[in-house]
Amino acid sequence: MKISAFLIVVGLVSMLTACQSCKKQVEPTTLPPETQTGANTFACKVNGSLWLPNGRANQFSGNLRAIYDETFQGGNLSISAYSEKDKTKVSIQVSSNMNSVGEYEYSMPNGSIAFLYSDLRLNCVWETDNKNNSLSQGKVIITKLDKFSRIISGTFYFTIENSCGKIEVTDGRFDLKF
Repeated sequence: MKISAFLIVVGLVSMLTACQSCKKQVEPTTLPPETQTGANTFACKVNGSLWLPNGRANQFSGNLRAIYDETFQGGNLSISAYSEKDKTKVSIQVSSNMNSVGEYEYSMPNGSIAFLYSDLRLNCVWETDNKNNSLSQGKVIITKLDKFSRIISGTFYFTIENSCGKIEVTDGRFDLKF
């Protein structure tokens, strides 16, 4: 009889402990701090609202990816972040001469930097590399590029206007391992 009572108590304690981890996680309401440690963080504000990657883009990729290739076109950076909750994506592409810390500004004629924001719910894509982007602007500021530890950190912002409307991405930050 004592063994049965003991098993019941152990079972109840196990269930209560398990339920503590079942509590709904509180979603962040502020941007994460700007760091340079390879913390794998990415965040921005989209039209004034906090945007964070979450969920999975598909079964083969997660919600956040950074690729840096120092040998392609003098240095190439691609960052892609996805939010399953919002069905949205933010992408940054610096396609040439990205080989050190510094500022990389969008300008239509040179085409070496591109920004993208897509919203699958609205079936809209805002991108700076299309032909109707004369109102687009943006900048990526690389604050750390550690090729040995494979860490890239920085800030960004961009504005794109197209037939879907205007999208303003501000206060962007990332601290990623590549």
